[in-house]
Parts: sequence; structure tokens; C-alpha cells
Amino acid sequence: MENQEISTKIRRFRESKDFTQEYMASQLGMNQNNYSRLEKNPEGASLKRLEDICGILEINLKDLLESKEANVYYNNQDTESQYAYGNIIIHNYPKELMDNVLSRLENIESNLKK
Repeated sequence: MENQEISTKIRRFRESKDFTQEYMASQLGMNQNNYSRLEKNPEGASLKRLEDICGILEINLKDLLESKEANVYYNNQDTESQYAYGNIIIHNYPKELMDNVLSRLENIESNLKK
């Protein structure tokens, strides 16, 4: 997976949780400038540091490192969630509605690939 893709995924997962860079930095015991550099260029980050980031974001390391054209990010909050599909971020809609919309998007994507 490309470094830029990991960087983008970290940022999207962070934003889907409404976490700031300052918050992430404080959770990791670093200053915001260093976190910003790490988020923009995670190539130099240790596996442990990436695992720590994933822990804060409540995702698996596999979710971060797997290469996929479209990823769905969930920020579960009872009946409402935040979602992202590819470059689309959708905030705070009922889970059932979003599951239906995401299913339709996946079908459209699948048909376009054929």
C-alpha cells in the first residue's frame, strides 16, 4: 500500500470520529506538529505507533493497511453513525438507511467494473 493511501486513511478515520490532530497527539504523548508530520508521512512510524493510532481510532491495523478502492468507516453512536465510502463522507444518518445506501453504492460499483 502506498504511503499516501495510509496517510489519507488515518486522516479519514480520525475525521470520522471528529478527533482533532491535537487530540490524537495528546493521546500518543506527542505534540501536534509531530503528529501532523506522522499523519502526512506515516512511512517512518513504527508498527507499535501505528497500532497505537489504530487503538485510539478503534480500528484494526488490517483496516488501515489493507488496500481497497472503497472503505466504509463507522463511528457507532447508538442509532446514528458517520460513514465514508471512497471519498464521500456522510454524517449522522440512521444506520439502517446508511446500510441500504452503501449496499446500493457497492452494487453500482460492481456493475461499473463489469
